[in-house]
Order: sequence, then structure tokens, then C-alpha cells
Amino acid sequence: MMDKIFQSEVSDQTVAFVSDLVFRLTGVELGASQGAMVRSRLIKHFSDLGIGDAAYAEYFKKNQAEETQALISLITTHHTYFFREYFHFEHLESVALPALVEIARQRGDRTIRVWSAACSRGQEVYSLSMCLNRFLKEKAPDIRYQIWGSDVDEKSVALAKNGVYLRDEIKEIPMAYLSDHWARGQGEISNFVKAKKSIKEPCTFEVRNLLHLSHESWPHLFDIIFCRNIFIYFSSQQVTKIATVLMQLLQPYGQLFVGISESLRGHNVPAHALGPSIYTHECRKSSRPVATTALARVLCVDDSPSILLLLKKMLTQESGFEVVGTAGNGLEAVAKVQTLKPDLVTLDIHMPVKSGLEYLSENMHPGHPPVVMVTSVNRDSIDLAHKAIELGAVDFVEKPSLNNFCEKSDEIRNKLRAALQVKTGQHAQISQVDHDFKKSRTFTYSGHPMLVIFMHKNNLYKLSGFLAQFGENAPPALVVMSEHNDDVGAFEKLHERTGALLPKKVYLATYSQCPFLIRRLQTAQQIVFTTSIVVFGRLTSEICDILTTWPKSQLLLQDEEKGLSKPFSAKENVAGHFVEIVPVTSFAYLCQEFFGHAKSNQRPTGTGGGR
Repeated sequence: MMDKIFQSEVSDQTVAFVSDLVFRLTGVELGASQGAMVRSRLIKHFSDLGIGDAAYAEYFKKNQAEETQALISLITTHHTYFFREYFHFEHLESVALPALVEIARQRGDRTIRVWSAACSRGQEVYSLSMCLNRFLKEKAPDIRYQIWGSDVDEKSVALAKNGVYLRDEIKEIPMAYLSDHWARGQGEISNFVKAKKSIKEPCTFEVRNLLHLSHESWPHLFDIIFCRNIFIYFSSQQVTKIATVLMQLLQPYGQLFVGISESLRGHNVPAHALGPSIYTHECRKSSRPVATTALARVLCVDDSPSILLLLKKMLTQESGFEVVGTAGNGLEAVAKVQTLKPDLVTLDIHMPVKSGLEYLSENMHPGHPPVVMVTSVNRDSIDLAHKAIELGAVDFVEKPSLNNFCEKSDEIRNKLRAALQVKTGQHAQISQVDHDFKKSRTFTYSGHPMLVIFMHKNNLYKLSGFLAQFGENAPPALVVMSEHNDDVGAFEKLHERTGALLPKKVYLATYSQCPFLIRRLQTAQQIVFTTSIVVFGRLTSEICDILTTWPKSQLLLQDEEKGLSKPFSAKENVAGHFVEIVPVTSFAYLCQEFFGHAKSNQRPTGTGGGR
């Protein structure tokens, strides 16, 4: 509601004022195409300040210094993540660093110097530090490295210096680079991690404006400069000016990296392109070009037809991959690996016939292609995620719901590319921070959990296997059908006189009883029930009608090869629920994740520690 109030008050004049101020101070051009972004960020900013557009001019005058910096931070901070555009890190390890090591050995200080010229919150700097740390430790332990990170935004630089990130952010990092470089926070920051001395000590951060650069502004030249995904915000003349100075600050044999979608072509910069987005000096035209690699051939194993389709769409030839086959379970995967001989395998955990863990246990041997887990299982699970790594998988991706699966595309591609570097027979090591966050699968349910299962009466045979996965902690289960099946066995029919719903018991209800049931869930002794709803089979119009009046719940829909009977795009039919479309094999796990607060098995962390 607050957003709507302020949205109408963020005038074109204010957007223009802020855009012009940021441009004058940073050089970042904010034209008509960025107007919506500026406006949306100002809406949130005004909401945080508790003022509207009319009062902002006066507020700015009274707080000009602080507010100017706040606006720079607000507008110039862009989305970034660890090992973004992983292709550049591959090039570093295969081409740039081997050559630089030999050159560094000829220098007295035996040091490779790197500059991240638009480091934002520091993810790029720490990615570079992890990359160099791993490479030099393995290939040239006698060589040191130093990294400078700079950004125009003081707040971003302060965050980068601090080196603290959410746990979920470092899950994006390929496991080959994690090592023992991160420590879990304690107490109130137990969901955060902090960079350790091993990757933080070689890094220096400072505030610098790229428009005010000169080649005299640094006491030394750099072997590697990263200035990525920033030129798109500058004018052509500004790009030429900045890139020219960057080349002046680059060693004669050094390399400049810009964003994958950026180019210095046509900017009259004295630079020679080694390949897309990588440059060196014109006098070094004979330098080794960007390494070209053959397409990585991938076998995708998952019992979700939708996930397999999405994997095919993201692992394209343009991104360096070719999906040579798919399998719906571990048994099919055995035959496909033998016949197709892929370079890489993506593997789910919960699958019929043969699960991912069963596949790993029986088939991981020297010569097997590297396996990257792509699964709905939480990375911190000891008996599932950690077990997969112990059994031979080299990396792990937590796939989100089907609706936003493509948001993981970069992480999946990056981890697959990193997996290609794994030597035959080499296993991934579970990092110390993964150990610190590990959780058992012993669940304690909070509140009053209840399973609600919509299914056809002919599918009752599926219940026993499904409910067995909950073990001794199974919550009450309510099975809802259009009509009762005469052969209900030990299941109890729900009546208005039925007392409290008991754990580990199954109750049967019909569609016609749902209004009564909903009233009971909402009002019975003022108890708040947490419900997870699963739909076995097709999502019918009748079920949709019931769900529109059901209290907000988790809603798991079956991912079928032929799709849902009602298009999922009609979200108004299931509005208000936490909806995921998944294979039946994932139902029980996702219900438990929704219900449970898994007990952490972390080591004692002292006063205030733990989670």
C-alpha cells in the first residue's frame, strides 16, 4: 500500500533530478530506458524515509552530503554474483595465469597484480582471489598475488571490505573453489558467512571514480584488469576515455577483461582483441588467443519432464554445451552413460526405480564422467546432499521451483564448466562452511502441521509409499477425493464429530466436506494449522475451485509429461498458495522441508552461537 502511495508522487522532475545528479558525479548515463528502474528504486527509498515526492526536495537540501551518497549507492549498485561469466575464469586458468607465472618469476617480488575496477559488493574480487589461490597453490606455490577492488559507491566498498555474505550467495560458488575460505557467522548472523584471511588478506578495497582515472593514479601497473558490465552505463566518449586509461595501467603482457556483452571495437582504443571481451596491447598481437574448447556433451537425469526440457534450453551450443541424452531415473542413466559416453552428467536425487544416491553408490568408478547434482534437496542435508558428494558427485545445485528454475541457469552452467576441470577419479571435498551448516533429516514440526492430499480413489495404493517417507514423525494426513472408496482399509472417514486429528493417522474426506474442513482449520480452538497440499494426478477445475477458498498453504502439483489439465498460467485459480510443480518422487521431501525446522548438527560456536 505504501508503494502505491509513493509511486504516484515520484514525479518525472524528481527522476530527472536524481538521474542528472548521478550522471554528473559518476558518469553513469540514465536515459529513458532506465527511467522505470530509477523510479522503482526511489519508491522504495521514499518509503524507507517515510516521505513523499513533495517533501523530498527539502529533505535533500538538509541532508545533501548523506543523501547524495545514498542516491549513488541506490542507483549505481547493480546485480552481481560470485564467478559471474565463468568463461573469464576458465581463460585465466588455462591461458593467462600460466604465462603470467613465468613472467612473475622474473620479477623481484614474484607477485601477480590484479584490479577489479568496478567491484560492487566484492563478489568479483573474492571470486578472483579464490581462483588465483587455487591455481597458484597447485601450479606455482612460489608466486604471490594482490588484488585491488574499487567502486564509485562508498557503501558497496564498505560491504566488500567487510567480506560478509548470505549463506545462499556462496552456494553459487563451484565447490572446487570453496575450500576452507569461509567461516559461518554466530548468533544473530548465523545465516551469514565471512571471508577468511586466506582469500581476504591479498585484497585491498577503495573508492574510485572511473571518470577521474589517470595512469599516474596508481603506483604500479596491473597484470590483469577486470572492468566488466559497466561500460553499458557510459557514453561512447566516456568508454573510450576510461578504456584508454585502463590500457595505460596494464602491463605490456597484461590482459583487460570487459563484460561478455561489451566490446571496445569502434572506440579507437589501442587494444588488441584476444577474443570476445578479452584484450591486450596492440604490440602483443602474437599473444596466445582465448582458448577454444569443444562442446561439453551432457547427459541430464531427472524424472521431471519439465526440468529436462529447461536443461535442454539452457545447455545450448551457444553456451558451450550439447545435451546428448536424457534419462528419467538412475537405471536408465546407467545404459545412457555406457552408450552415449557424455563428458558430464546432471543428476537428480529423488527418482523412481533407482534414485540418484543409488546410482552414485553403484556406478561411480574411475573414468565415470563428472556428476553435478541438480536437485530440490537442500545443500545442507547430511544424509542426502552431503552423501551425494561423499559418493562421488563433484558439485551441487539446489534447483528452485519450476517457475523460477531458469534463474539458476548461470550457476548450473558455471558448475558444469568447473566440473570439466576435475581430474579422473578426483572427488570433491565438502568445505568447512558446508560442514558448519550441515543439518540432519530428523524433523521436529512446529505448530500443527497437516498433509492434505487430493487424489482419485483409484490411486489410494500410492499412499503407503508416500506416507512411509515421513517415518515416525508423519503429521495427520487428510485424503480428499470426489467420493469415498469402499475399500478404505485402516483409513478413517472424516465426520463432523471427528475429534482432534492425530499424527500418523490418515483421514478420508470428500470434496463436498471441504467447506466444513476449511472452517475447522480456520476456527477450531483458534489453532493455526500449517497445511501442505499435494495433488496426485491432474489439477481439475473442481480442485481449483476448492483451493481458491483454502487458507494459504504450500501447494505441490504433479509434473506430468502431458502437462496439467488446466494451464498453470491461470494463477488466479491457485492464488495465495506457495505453488511448485514437481515430480511425485519429490512430494514427501518438499512437504517435510515446508513443515520442519531441521535440527542443525553444527559444532558448538560459543556464547550466542548456533542457529
